[in-house]
Amino acid sequence: MESKRLDNAALAAGISPSYINAHGKPQSIAAVTKQRLLDAMHRSTAATKVAVNPLPNVKIFTHGKKMSLPVAGRGEYQWILTTEDGKQYQGKTRGGETLPLPAKLPEGYHSLTLTQEGELFLPMARQLLADWDNVEEAMRQSFTLQRGKISVAAMPSFAANVLPEALKAFRDRYAGVNVTVHDVINEQVIEMVREGRVEMGIAFEPSPNHNLLFTPLAVDRFVAIVPQQSPLAKKKQLTWQELLTLDFITLQRPSAVRLMLEEALARSGRQLDVALESHQLVTVGRMVASGLGGSAVPALCKTQMASLGAVCIPLSDPPIEKCVGAIHAGHLPLSKAAQALLDTLKGFLPT
Repeated sequence: MESKRLDNAALAAGISPSYINAHGKPQSIAAVTKQRLLDAMHRSTAATKVAVNPLPNVKIFTHGKKMSLPVAGRGEYQWILTTEDGKQYQGKTRGGETLPLPAKLPEGYHSLTLTQEGELFLPMARQLLADWDNVEEAMRQSFTLQRGKISVAAMPSFAANVLPEALKAFRDRYAGVNVTVHDVINEQVIEMVREGRVEMGIAFEPSPNHNLLFTPLAVDRFVAIVPQQSPLAKKKQLTWQELLTLDFITLQRPSAVRLMLEEALARSGRQLDVALESHQLVTVGRMVASGLGGSAVPALCKTQMASLGAVCIPLSDPPIEKCVGAIHAGHLPLSKAAQALLDTLKGFLPT
């Protein structure tokens, strides 16, 4: 009985029993939503015998005499009077009171409209219902990875050699997820993740004091690269002593690659004497290929270095290796999109 009374009151107030949702299907408006709309419109669900019209349909006044209208009904009304020539007057009144009309109305046919204040919000309420359905659909698409966005920072050796193929596999599966890649040096990867400028980074394992979570993807062992015309190019393996007979070419500080090389050699009692240096691994590879000297680079770069014309050879005594993985802020979980990308990356690197 109460449900039927609520439905009747909603219909009387102009509230539709259903609407077309974002899927193009009819959806019923919940009872609690109807009640809230009625409350906003100052409407009651109590049954009424006869609907009360607050104003007569037509009223004739004699020009020059005082004009006023009794207002029936209950609650507050907003009134708008529009004259025959389009001029408007407006104000507020209440049910049970007398509405005085403007004193100098010209002769003619004029219209007077009364609207309860709650009804002014009805179009907005209907829009809110539609908006909420759209938000719900957007959330569903995000959680099911039909669409989304992720920003990733990756060190150059990874960004140039592993990431493109992995992103192709990711986009084949999640075409609606947009990915922004920042190709920056290892130190900037860590900085961008720590400052929240990207959600995830791919870098060498950071020190524990960075308050970042690290997911290992692979252990990268450095390899020697030498010119094709060098006698060392025919060897199956090189020691550091042999490699350093060539002029050494490497990245400029504060590159993590440069620091790792210097620290590893210092532990074995050697000093790294650098003849040429650059900001980019590609430039280092080209310098080596042109016969200017030799270098040591992450094994991730082997394909890239070979394409530039350098020869890659395993390097030992001492071997230099470092864990590569994904980093993200320790106080936040990865989004669905970032976790899906991380899972994809795991299939493209040997553990």
